Amino acid sequence: MNLELWLAFVAASAVMLAIPGPTILTALFAASARRLLSTPRAQRSFHLLGGSLLSGAGVWVLLARRPA
Repeated sequence: MNLELWLAFVAASAVMLAIPGPTILTALFAASARRLLSTPRAQRSFHLLGGSLLSGAGVWVLLARRPA
């Protein structure tokens, strides 16, 4: 990652954190996700879905053709 791209990323991150809307929405989303995943059944489903997505991504990477 070159310096210009890194500085642009840092600037965009600082702007997003300075605006209260996204920060508040992130906190609200985290609170609702915590309530949603409070039951063992929901946690099991979440872990199964996450593991399946990660496994699928790994298979996709293994089978992807490299550009010539």
